[in-house]
Amino acid sequence: MNAGIRGQASGISDQGSHRRCAERGISRQRAGSNLWPGAWRLTPGHWLLGRAGDLVWNTLILVTVFLPLAGLAIDAPRYFMLRSRLQIATDAAAQAAVQQVDVAHFQNTGDVRLKPTYAGEAGWAFETAVAPLRDRGYTADLDGVHLDAANDAVTVNASGTIRLLYNLTPAVSVRVTTTSAYRVTRR
Repeated sequence: MNAGIRGQASGISDQGSHRRCAERGISRQRAGSNLWPGAWRLTPGHWLLGRAGDLVWNTLILVTVFLPLAGLAIDAPRYFMLRSRLQIATDAAAQAAVQQVDVAHFQNTGDVRLKPTYAGEAGWAFETAVAPLRDRGYTADLDGVHLDAANDAVTVNASGTIRLLYNLTPAVSVRVTTTSAYRVTRR
């Protein structure tokens, strides 16, 4: 029995050491780690599977699931804004190109062609429409203006690029095509 009392006094038992620390006014943290209940459970498996591991799993879910979803919630509207603005710009360019059909040449020869200034007019209309996009860092290019005399139509192709997901992914291309019909008659 004497050894048991000596064991408590020397700090082998948790209860005895708690009592001794309380008598001396020492906090549990200053007294040492053997006084902290559950200190023996701090194994790597405990951090992943126990309550202490909840932070690890929550952080993992946050980073792998919610962060890309937040990026998608931001990038999807940017993609559709670029696409709609490109569509507006190609519509304007197609209308400008249709207005450049050389009516005098058609009436004289019956052959449909665009005036030599068509590229400048279509390009000006396109550039005017995409200027706000370029100010925001998007790229927009007028790829071509084509006359389809068989179908009496002018086709305008344009493309733009956008970087998605926090600029971590390669650039995504957006391509837009507009066809505008015209009608010319011979007198």
